[in-house]
Parts: sequence; C-alpha cells; structure tokens
Amino acid sequence: MLVAAIILAALIAIFYQSFAYLFYPVKDLQAEIEKGFELAKANEGKIVESELFVAKAVQVLNTKNFEDSSTLAVFECTDFELCCKDTEECSLGLSFNTERKTLSVEKDSAVSPYYRCLYDRRLFVCKAFFGIKPAQAEISSVKAEKSLKLDEGNQLLIEFKYSNVGELDAFEELTARVQVFDKEDNNPLKQALFETEKAIPKIKAGEEKSSSIIAEFSRAGSFDVKIEIESEEAGKDSKTFAVKAEGIPQNLCTALQKESPQLYPSLGGIEELRGECVSKALCSNCSFAFECKDAWDARGESVVAADKEYAYVIEPAGACSQ
Repeated sequence: MLVAAIILAALIAIFYQSFAYLFYPVKDLQAEIEKGFELAKANEGKIVESELFVAKAVQVLNTKNFEDSSTLAVFECTDFELCCKDTEECSLGLSFNTERKTLSVEKDSAVSPYYRCLYDRRLFVCKAFFGIKPAQAEISSVKAEKSLKLDEGNQLLIEFKYSNVGELDAFEELTARVQVFDKEDNNPLKQALFETEKAIPKIKAGEEKSSSIIAEFSRAGSFDVKIEIESEEAGKDSKTFAVKAEGIPQNLCTALQKESPQLYPSLGGIEELRGECVSKALCSNCSFAFECKDAWDARGESVVAADKEYAYVIEPAGACSQ
C-alpha cells in the first residue's frame, strides 16, 4: 500500500507539472515579478504573495532586468523540488545561477512567487522567492502602559510577543527597535526623540516567543511609540501606540558649565570643529550625546554633539587668544 501511495503521488506530481497550463493562466514572468516588487515596496518588510500561474519555457531573466538606482534585485529558490541552484543540468522547472544572477525557466512551470523588499540606506533590496513561503517576522501583541508619570520614573517597559508566520525557519537573530516620536510633530521626516535596539532570539516556522524593551521619555507630552522587529532573513514588522507622559522627569539631563576655550586640533576628531575655538560644555544625567547637545542648545549656544557627558560650544575666534 505504501509503495502504491508513493507511486500515485509521483504520478500526480508529474501530471501536475506537465499539464499545469491546462488549469492555471499563463502569465509573463518578468511582468509578474515587476508587479510583485512594486507591491512589496509599498508593504516594506512584509511578504507579498501571488496567485499561481504558469511561466512558459524557455526564458532567462537576470536580476538586472529589475534594478535601477533605487532597487537591488535578488532571486531565491526555497524549494529544491521545484528548482535547481548552480547546477550544470536541471531536470526541474526552474534553474538559478548565483554567479550570473539569473533565473531560467527550463520547462513550463506552475509558480506562485513570494516577494519582499527591505529599505536600506536609500536602496530597496527586493527578493523574489520561488517555492516555500520564507520566514516572516510578525509582532503578535504588545503590552505597555499608555500613560507615564515622569516624577515616578521616565522609563516605559514594553512587553511583546513575536512569531514567524512563514513556512521556513529563521536561522539568525532579529533586531528589536523602539522609537519615541512627538505626536504633535506633523513633519513626515520627523526625527525620533529616543531610539534604542537589542538583539532578540531567532524563531522557527510557526513559533512564537516573548521579549521586552524599554523606552525613555525626557519630557512631558503626547508621543507615538513605535516598536519594530527586523532581520534580512525574516523581514520586518512594526506596531505603534500612543503614550501620554506627565510631570517632570527625575534625573533630567542638565547642562552644567563650560571649560576654558581652546583651539580644537586640526587633525582627527570631529571634522567640523577642526581649527575652531571651542569650549567643552559639560552635562549630567544624559543618556545620549544628542541630549547633552539639546540641553546646551536650550541655552542659546552654538553646539556640536560629542558625548553624553559633554558637547562642544563654538566660541568666537578671539576667545582662544585671551
């Protein structure tokens, strides 16, 4: 019975591959990949699935067909019963050549590619996956207080659960990141008031894990808190929630005093300060260099960030000759 079942399954697979064009529409593979990449860019970090269609033989696509000044393309095979990788001969439907960055359709094949794009340093890295759905990170739930009394503490504990909703395991750690934004700032390019990240454990297909991360608030106000998880292998997901902070924070980052002016070295260090007359401006209770700078900015000084314990105030040139 077992042998008969195996033979039957093999015959069904052969029939499926040979006559798939009778059941599914024939589509232009290059046009479908282009469409998939555009959808994936609009849903950055998330898997975009496509309907099953037939890719006709014989054709060869290169990743260069899909690249421009803002896009890098990658082909990946995630099921070696569907495709060959870096082999001289291939009896399967699809063949991938890593060195040439090509995808060859060896014979008419029923395919339903998955697409995902990640934005990195002004460039979309877009991947087309053929076979099994790749690992995909997803934030399942987030637990955190929605209000914070700063006189009792300026840290917010964020507990979250994350899972892999793909069909392949993720073999690398993910990065969890939290950012705090001013809710009243309507600038689409607004900068985070606070940001930190940490590594969190990898996840197998269908697995869910728990972790936590801490956000800090330096002043009262209404804020959007964004938590994000990401890896190259498992994509990206994020959740945003509102927090209202009230009161005056303990241990507020404070500008202290300036040291005597001196000429900044003409070599090394911070480039924009080379040869300038500067004073080291000391701070206390600051967690980041930008907080120390902001504390001195509030005093109306011309400041350059350096360290969480000090910044540099640019003085008039004559101050260093006195």
